[in-house]
Amino acid sequence: MHKLNPHHVRLQAREREYPNATAERDALKEIDREVFDRVRVFEKLAVQGATDLKAVVQERINASLTVIEQLRTEIAAPLSNGEPLTSVSALDLVSRQQIQGKERDVKTIIGYT
Repeated sequence: MHKLNPHHVRLQAREREYPNATAERDALKEIDREVFDRVRVFEKLAVQGATDLKAVVQERINASLTVIEQLRTEIAAPLSNGEPLTSVSALDLVSRQQIQGKERDVKTIIGYT
């Protein structure tokens, strides 16, 4: 198979002249089979890449939700109840570097630069 775009290969095959309908049908069938076999490899890679990305995104979402819940229960709740924060602070809970790292991860995932 040529290094041409698979769609162009199929179009070129359909533009050729063939000695008869049977020869044309057989040639097109073979070219379509080769093209689809080649494309199928890339489809599988794309699906695997998407599946892997989905797993990474879900892991990061879960980690973010954990941090949000910790912030809510260990900082926001006591403050909203008028209780002083004694041994817990936002910087003890999550370091600034971790927050910035997660922010970069989220921006990368959503394509924000």
